[in-house]
Amino acid sequence: MADPFSSASAVIGTVDGLLRFSAWLRKAVVAAERVDAEVQDLIHDIERLIPIYNSLNVLQDKATSHPALGGQGQQLGRSVEHLRHIESLWHAAGETIRRCTDTVDQLERILKSITGESSEIFENLETIEKSEKAVGSEKAVKTNETQRILAKVTQKFSGLRKELKRQSKEPQYLELRRDLQSYHTALNTSLIALQMWDLSKAGPIHR
Repeated sequence: MADPFSSASAVIGTVDGLLRFSAWLRKAVVAAERVDAEVQDLIHDIERLIPIYNSLNVLQDKATSHPALGGQGQQLGRSVEHLRHIESLWHAAGETIRRCTDTVDQLERILKSITGESSEIFENLETIEKSEKAVGSEKAVKTNETQRILAKVTQKFSGLRKELKRQSKEPQYLELRRDLQSYHTALNTSLIALQMWDLSKAGPIHR
């Protein structure tokens, strides 16, 4: 029988994409004078996935490092039915994470395509402001170019839904947002189930 944890390999490392996108969105909020509530809602939906991802990683690490495991789920001596159930739970979690990661990547591409040239500018806003700060001055003086680009960021993010509709990207965006919320529910359910069937809590050996 396959190792119950082999299906969970997709969990490891995938939180990096969520952190990157969340940080990018938060920099957009800082750069823009006004932002659509939709941006704040998206940040919320992205960031509430992070603790679930982390919990799955911790649960996997704890179970695979348990002395009774010896690196393989079969070594616990649990019943075949038990191990098959664990395997199916991890498989479901891994598949949901794969789909969720792809959805987050698509959302990131859509939003960055909307901000266009301003993306890298406001992503490094703090560095730009420091470089533009006059020696001895207490207040950063933005160049006309930076002001123009920040104004563009504000324009895009203060009316995100309107901009999405203008660029004919709203249907795709809304579908991805619905998918993201569904994946959150599915992953939370997987986490609860895996916590209940935690292999690290090895019981008596069944033969």
